Amino acid sequence: MRARTGVRGIVSFTLLSSSLICFWAARVRAAEDEEAAPPAAEPTDAESTPKKKAPPPEPEAEQVPPKAPPPEQKPPTSGIQLVDANGWRVSVDGRINTFYVFGFGNHNAAIAPETGANITSGIGTGISADNQINTKGNFATSRVRSGFVPNVLAFNLRKTVAPDVVLSGRIAIWMEVQSNLRAEITSQIYPQEGYLKLESGWGSLTVGRQLALFNRGAIEIDYNYGHAFGVGWPCNFNGEGPACGQIGYGALFPFFRPGFVYATPSLGGFQVTAGVFDPAILPGKWERVITPTLEGEAAVTEPMGFGMFKLFVNGVFQQLGGAANFVDPSPTTPNPPPDMSTLANTTVTQWGVAAGGRLEVGWFRLGVTGHYGPGLGFFYAQENSPAAYYFAGMNTDPNDGKLRTFRGGYAQAAAVFGPVMIAGGVGASQLLKLSIDNVMTSPMPKQNFGINAVFNYHIYDNLIWDIDWFRSESSWYGTAFKQTINVVNSGFTMLF
Repeated sequence: MRARTGVRGIVSFTLLSSSLICFWAARVRAAEDEEAAPPAAEPTDAESTPKKKAPPPEPEAEQVPPKAPPPEQKPPTSGIQLVDANGWRVSVDGRINTFYVFGFGNHNAAIAPETGANITSGIGTGISADNQINTKGNFATSRVRSGFVPNVLAFNLRKTVAPDVVLSGRIAIWMEVQSNLRAEITSQIYPQEGYLKLESGWGSLTVGRQLALFNRGAIEIDYNYGHAFGVGWPCNFNGEGPACGQIGYGALFPFFRPGFVYATPSLGGFQVTAGVFDPAILPGKWERVITPTLEGEAAVTEPMGFGMFKLFVNGVFQQLGGAANFVDPSPTTPNPPPDMSTLANTTVTQWGVAAGGRLEVGWFRLGVTGHYGPGLGFFYAQENSPAAYYFAGMNTDPNDGKLRTFRGGYAQAAAVFGPVMIAGGVGASQLLKLSIDNVMTSPMPKQNFGINAVFNYHIYDNLIWDIDWFRSESSWYGTAFKQTINVVNSGFTMLF
């Protein structure tokens, strides 16, 4: 009882401190606004974050709106401009954030309690807290860590190289706050984005490491109407990496991947985007790459006087082969027989389709998405997980390596009132077992179900306070065991 009381005290103190800081900052802001409140335009871009309302600027009748400037004269939409010389514009943008995360629930199971059979692992299905478990198999633990998007420092370059042709590039470095429960461990720093982009009347071509396409629409929904300035599902309580938001619970993360992406010009709001990305493999089973990863997106975006809507359809496709094991010749066996444990002419096809839409009307926001396909995974497409395929007892079994199908759905709603956003969402990702699966001898992941609630307050345009809650329920085939975890997060994000 003492330990639990202490934990409650820590949480209460943290939330109370955050509330007092926000109240104090709001009072300071109100005092400053009374002295002088410069006019600020209302955000009109559907992708922009909510800002504090301010009266519109007085119209100037003597000025005539100029024609649209050429690309090189456009100011950066965000960030800080550093250099404007020799036709080049160089800017920097990013964010800094830190969150307090408190989670409690029951420990993940490695075996089915009823039968003692080993549970087939799946990425992100169930979560462990290792040494933080008590004698009853429960845990209550806290972290100080990064949010859904960690600290980011990005450099942007832009130049008009020919009439109606713009060349740009972006390099983004990500840094995490958490130290993986080790006092002497420094945070991870790594390059996340690095690409060049060519834009013209024929569309755009992006080459390099960038956010892939499947399922980019789900991440747009999660970011804009959920966890842009929060945590959501933390992904883990022991490891590193950015938080997951709603990823793994109805939303698939595209990951930043090397590839070539072409996007058509927007024709009345309709745009088609297609990409060729570095292929992925399923280690230990399908390792011979036959085709690269092909992804595409068709989207219709329509801005309206009272809001906007966007509809999108995504697809992913790749073929893999079972690699035959090569046996090296030796002096004693110069011509060894081929290893037929796997068949080189056997192939599997990973594919998936996703669709959804976003709607913004006045203060109301809504996003809905879903996905379906064999070999997709719970957290990202082409997930390297034993749960993605059937592992037969005999390599000669014709069902060996057959892909299992995944499906998921996610809905997120938000209300934006000036500097305040209140949001909530629900989603689930499921694995559909094969008819040949014996789940009593080989239990496997079944479903991730997650609910979130979010409150954001823009203390200033560049400083946002967040408090959000996430509830996770994970279940498995072949056992009644279920893991239920609640997570409360709160912290601050600075944008620049």
